[in-house]
Amino acid sequence: MPTEAELILACEKIREDAMAELEARAPRTSEADEKTMLRMRMELEKTKKENRSLRKTIEDQRTSLESFKKEIVQKKSGEDELARWNERKRLEENLSTVRKNLAESLEREKKTREKLSKRERLLEELRKDEELRQRELERTRRKNAELQYERVSWLGSLYFNHRNRIRFMEDRQKFQAYD
Repeated sequence: MPTEAELILACEKIREDAMAELEARAPRTSEADEKTMLRMRMELEKTKKENRSLRKTIEDQRTSLESFKKEIVQKKSGEDELARWNERKRLEENLSTVRKNLAESLEREKKTREKLSKRERLLEELRKDEELRQRELERTRRKNAELQYERVSWLGSLYFNHRNRIRFMEDRQKFQAYD
C-alpha cells in the first residue's frame, strides 16, 4: 500500500499534468474568429450583390444592343449607319468589360465561399477539440477525486490501526500490571 507522501505526490503530479494540458489546450475559438467569419460573410454578400448588379447590367446591355441592331436594320442611311455602328461597337465593348468584371467577381465569390467553408470546417474541428478537452478534463477530475478518496481512506485506516495498537498496548500494560 502506498504511503501518504507517495499518494500526495501522485495527486500533485496528476493535478500538474491536468493543468498543463488545460493550458496547452486553451479554447482556440475566440471572438476574433467570429469577427473574421462575420467579415467573410459580409464580403460574400457584397460580392453576391455586385454579381447580381453586373448580371443586370449585362442584360440591360444585351437589350440595348438588340434594340440597336433592330434599329440599324430598319434605318440604313450612310451617316446614321456609321454612328450606329460606332454606338454598337461602344456597346459591345461595354458588354465585354462588364462580362470580364462579372467573371472576376464570380471568381472572387468562389474564393470567398471556399475561405468561408474552410473557416467553418476549422471552427467545427476546434469545437470538437474543445469537447474532447472538456471530456479529458472531467476524466482527470474524477481520477483526482478517486485518488483523494483513496488517500483519505488510507489515512483513516492508518489512524484506525494506530489507535488499535495504542489500545492494545495500553490493555497489555494494564494486564501486565495485574500480573
